[in-house]
Order: sequence, then structure tokens, then C-alpha cells
Amino acid sequence: MTIYNNNYGVYISPLKEDVKDFFKAKQIANCFFQINRKYLTDHYIQANDTIKKTNFSFLKERDILLFGGEGQTFFEIYKVKKQIYIKHKGKIDRFGRFQLSSELGRYFKNWFRDELFVVMHQDRKTIICSKVQRRISTKKITKVLHFHYYGEPKELEIIMTNPALEFNERTLRDLNIKLKLVNAGFKISAFNSYYRPENEHKDKSFEKRVKKLLVDCFKKVNKTSILPEVRIKPILIPNMEDYQEYMCIDVVIPLIDSLQKKSNLLLIEIKTGDSKGKIVKGVEHDIARLLYLKSKLGNPNVIPIVVFNDDIKINNSITTKEFGMYARVILIGFSEFQLLEKEPTHLLDRINEFKNECLPLEKNSIFENSDIEIIGNRVSNHQGSEFESYVSDVLKSENFQVISNVLIRCCGKEFEIDHLATKNGRTSIVSCKDRSNWKSTTLKEEIKKYLIILLFRKGILGTHKGRLYVKTKNKIIVKTL
Repeated sequence: MTIYNNNYGVYISPLKEDVKDFFKAKQIANCFFQINRKYLTDHYIQANDTIKKTNFSFLKERDILLFGGEGQTFFEIYKVKKQIYIKHKGKIDRFGRFQLSSELGRYFKNWFRDELFVVMHQDRKTIICSKVQRRISTKKITKVLHFHYYGEPKELEIIMTNPALEFNERTLRDLNIKLKLVNAGFKISAFNSYYRPENEHKDKSFEKRVKKLLVDCFKKVNKTSILPEVRIKPILIPNMEDYQEYMCIDVVIPLIDSLQKKSNLLLIEIKTGDSKGKIVKGVEHDIARLLYLKSKLGNPNVIPIVVFNDDIKINNSITTKEFGMYARVILIGFSEFQLLEKEPTHLLDRINEFKNECLPLEKNSIFENSDIEIIGNRVSNHQGSEFESYVSDVLKSENFQVISNVLIRCCGKEFEIDHLATKNGRTSIVSCKDRSNWKSTTLKEEIKKYLIILLFRKGILGTHKGRLYVKTKNKIIVKTL
């Protein structure tokens, strides 16, 4: 085994002769020391001590504590006995630089204070890496690990640890809340708050008003934590690849009972925007996400709440609350929100009313449900019209009776349905998406979003099945619910 030092830091790893020659030829290496000749440096003493304290064990899903990242960078944090491990997926560049997620620094009180990290590669090789800070711009410094690698950029997964890593107080609080929720019957795999900056909505003033309302409402409720920007990961299920593995929620309020028998978990989404019609239309996605997450957490005491700065109306009558009760969420429009600002504790009354009156929907047929009104057909002249016609022909070839471009109203909320397909007395709701011009990196997440919305519509409209057709650049993807 060889210890070597380049311009970036110190490493310990088996080195082949050609690698040594390459480093020397490029004048990258400053010095080489052979361990068996006992040329010891402070770096080596520290590195050797660190690696002796480390035992990479097989990380199991049940050991996961936190997770994060975005795009092509993703990490999971585990704890085995008393030692913390970080499983990190990302890309290594041609010079051996592996950029770590900047989010990691939010969870540790001593992040990168210690010089050396023990790192295990995908090929199970264990090395020591020293930390380095690389300035990307004048405003941002990114944490980077440097490996002895030179070649084409490639995807890389590593497991890294340092025996001295410690969580900060906020992270320990989140882990304690997660443990109490798990003991109360919520199927949560990971739970972390403040994963991104607050006040990122279009209407920042409305977002602040909503959070102030929550503080005023719950300030007299003992030991209540109001947690912004929370990421929740349910315990994984076998077919999870078709749906989102985690959800990001604007505000989460755990109401944990001392006996942990009647604990409730409030999931609150805030919907804002500058176009009133688009806000009402976008509320559907927030409702669908919360209901989907509730189903995966496996506890009926999850209470989904959506607050938005608009109202659902029919003939100038506000039907926001009625639609929310029908959809099995607490839906608070702007008119009710203004009243709650004057009497914040009335929100508790609203929550208790919801728990007592929100019963499961009876799945009547869409054509037999008195709460659902088919009000006509919309004009289809957008980009995906040609693809919608193609899907209609496919359904007809399968002996379905097809009604296309249907406009449906439920408690004042309108839904645009691409196709209703009926065969043998069973109706399917069909959604068509032409995404042939989209990048493949975003398409996978968009498909998950469409499936969650389709699942919600299938439930609320009482159809027997749902189908999603997505046209990509190279193929047509079909998903059936």
C-alpha cells in the first residue's frame, strides 16, 4: 500500500506503477512515501488512525436516517451503531473531482472540519480522501473530494464516513420526531426539515402570512413543532419505481400524543401564484400529492391541508370547503383564510371537524354520482391534439367506447379529461401527454407527477381504471392504474 500526496490532498490506496509514472510525469505528485519503510507523516498518522476506526458494514434500508440532493446528485445518511455513513451518488469529472451536495452541511455541526474521510468506491475499494474547498464562483464554495482519476466524466457512487461526524441540534430534533412518529404507527423511512430555504413561493407575503397563522394557532398547544420545508420518505414498497419515493412538504406539524395512540400528522401545502385561474388548476396537484403520501404513510391520522390565495366558485358561490371535504382534504381558500387570520384558533375547530366528518368516498360510477356534472366538451387545439387523436384510435381498436375532451365539474372544480373509455360497463379515465421535445432527465419525474394526478382523478371521479399515455422522443410509454 502506498501513501501519496498531490496538489489537492493526501490519499492512501494501492497504486500501480503506471499510475505512479503518470503522476510523476504530469508533476502532480509532490511526494511519495512507502509505508513499509516507515516514512510517517502527520497525514499518514491521522489517516491510519481514521481507517482503523472505520468498519464499512452492509447498509440496510432500515438504517437510513436522512436523504437529499437533486438532479444527478443524491445522498442518503445512515447510522450503524454510533458511526454515521453517507452514501452519495454523483459524477466525477475528468480530473478526479467528485462534487458533494451542498445540502449535506445543513445536517452536521462539524461538516468538513476533520481533514480525512474514509471512502469506499462502487468496486468496494477503500481509500482515504482529504477534504478540499473549491471555489466555483465568487459567491459559492463547493465541497469536493479528489480521487486519483483522469479520464472521461462518469457516474460514481461512494460511501464515505469519518468517526468524528456529529449531527447538529436541528437534525437530532428531526430524528427524535421521526422516531416518535414511527412508534405511533406512521410508516416513515426518513424525515428531515429545512432541506431548502424558506419563502420560495411566488407570493412570498402570502406564504409568510400562512406560517404566521400556524404559529398563532398552535402557540398554546404544548410541545408543538412547526417544521418548514420537510422532506418525507415513506417505507419503500415493491412497485415504488413508478411513483415518487419521497415528498417535499411546505409545512409539517406533528401533534404527538404522550401515549402515542392518537398522534396526528398535519401535512400543509401552500399554493400561490399571480394568475387566479392557474392557482385553482394547480391546487389539484397539491391535493393529489398529499393524498398519495397519506396512503403510503399507512396511518389514517394524517391530515392533509392545502391553503391557496384564491377560491373555487360556481355561480359566484364559494365551494372551496365543499370540494375539499369531497376530496378528503382540508382546503382553505383566500376568503376563509382571511377569517382565520382574525381568529387563528378556529383552524383547530376546522381540523376537528375534518376528523369527525371526512368519511371515505363511495365509489359510484362517474355517470351515477350526483356530485359530478359533465358540462360539455372542451376545444382541443393545443400541441398534443394529434397525439390525443392517436390514443383515441388505439382505444377504439380495443373495442372501447370513447368520449374525448370531456369537461367535468365537481363541487365547482372543473376537470379537463382527455378521454373516458368504457367497455363492458367499466370506465377508464385516460390522460395523454406529448412530451417528445422534453429532456429525458426531467421526463421520469414528470411521469410520476402525472400518475399521482391520474390516481387522484380516478378516485374522485369513481372510474374503475386509469391509463396514462406519454409520447417521448423515441417511444410511447403506457401506464395503467
